[in-house]
Amino acid sequence: MMLGMTLSTSSSGLGYSEPTAFGSRPAWRIDPVETLWTVIATESRDFLVLPDGRADLIVRFRVEDDGMCTGAVPFLVGPSSLPHSIRITPWDGFIGVRLRPGRLSFLGQAGDLTDRRLQGEEAADRVSAFATLPTQTPSVEAMMETFLHMVERIE
Repeated sequence: MMLGMTLSTSSSGLGYSEPTAFGSRPAWRIDPVETLWTVIATESRDFLVLPDGRADLIVRFRVEDDGMCTGAVPFLVGPSSLPHSIRITPWDGFIGVRLRPGRLSFLGQAGDLTDRRLQGEEAADRVSAFATLPTQTPSVEAMMETFLHMVERIE
């Protein structure tokens, strides 16, 4: 969904953050990772994603009334050269890691992903660790922990 991009945060209804740590772990202790970011939407909106020359590994999910995260889908987003818009509905959640510029090669046979957004099985074909991503977890924190463990296995 977002690679090489930064979500515009000027609109309401988007809870975007870049945590510096998760629990006792630095969020970007993995060399190719520039930052960890999260989004939990509180209203339906189209959001502009701006190019920043970086790739992202992302999981998109839904936060249910009881806090459970369901319908998790992995994304591999290559560096973008143009802005694009994404539609977000209330309680859509995203957890992602933005890779440092030029660090997509650590994925091995990633190929040319400029301006490409792969999701689901297509993303898992490129990032085998995505195959271990559960479709649901009991909380956003559990989804983040699972996602970070998955990213650590990629190195």
